[in-house]
Amino acid sequence: MKGRVLELSVMATSLKQAVHNLHKNLECPVCLSFFKEPKILTCSHTFCKACLETLLESRGELLCPTCREETSVPGGDVGRLQSNITVRSLVEDVETQGQTESLTSHKATCVQLEELLNRIRPDEELPRRTAE
Repeated sequence: MKGRVLELSVMATSLKQAVHNLHKNLECPVCLSFFKEPKILTCSHTFCKACLETLLESRGELLCPTCREETSVPGGDVGRLQSNITVRSLVEDVETQGQTESLTSHKATCVQLEELLNRIRPDEELPRRTAE
């Protein structure tokens, strides 16, 4: 039984790390928020439209913040750069998922884990978690 708990713990940690990595990959390197209106530069790096507009306005040219390759901006309008629809879709999915997960489901998971631990160590008092 202890081996199974360890296995579940490792799986939960791996899943948590995968979700963290996904979230980091959906963040704009300039504003460090989820991409908003993601645009692709000629070097294939992606940034928020507003971040690119700020960079273009401040420098008069658009150099990639990651690799410094210059991107030609049609008519000086960042909105005319190609949108990264894949990234946009992933961000929307993650945001929607985050909104649908409730504190109730989190608490239910905690209760299930507590019950599992009580079956493994029924004689030990488990610390109580406070609501977050």
